[in-house]
Order: sequence, then structure tokens, then C-alpha cells
Amino acid sequence: MVLNNSTLARVPLVKYLGVHLVSGRKLSFDIYPAKRSFFMACNAILSHTKHIDEIIQLSLQESHCLSILTYDVTAVSLNVSQYNEYMLAGTLCTEEYSVSTSGNQ
Repeated sequence: MVLNNSTLARVPLVKYLGVHLVSGRKLSFDIYPAKRSFFMACNAILSHTKHIDEIIQLSLQESHCLSILTYDVTAVSLNVSQYNEYMLAGTLCTEEYSVSTSGNQ
């Protein structure tokens, strides 16, 4: 493909406005970078707030982590397995929260 007399390189993945597009015959999206960022944020909050009230921890996770996970969901169309992976990620973070705080009591 040529644009302004320059040949465009073919790449397997393109990041545009935070959404990762995968090359192929059909339009598809890579959800793993968003999931990785989501889990990194969850782990950072949990590791830095060990001695803070559980309600504050949950509030921090809801305000910071869920926005990371749901940012590109409105821009892409997920298939059933990708949707289930997103739901599982949110559930795992809350389970990790309940397991980490139950040990503090």
C-alpha cells in the first residue's frame, strides 16, 4: 500500500487511541494489553494499600482499575470469548481483593 508516494509497512498490530487493532481479513482487537494494564493497576493498589481501610481500597480499585478495563470496550466489538475474559478479569480482581483483605483481620 502506498500513501503520499511512500510505501506503508505491513505490521501485525497497530495501536490507535489506546485500542490495539490486529491485522487480518476481519477486523479484530487485541484485549491483552488492556487486561495487563488492569491487573498491573490492581496489584499496585493492593500492594500499596495493605494497611488502609477496605472500603478505600475498593473505591480506589473501582475508580482506577475499572476505567482501564472499560476504556476501549465502547470503541470495539468484542466476541463472546473476549467479553468473558473481560468479565473474568473484573471478577478475579475483586476476588483477589477479598482474599488479600480477609488475611488482615
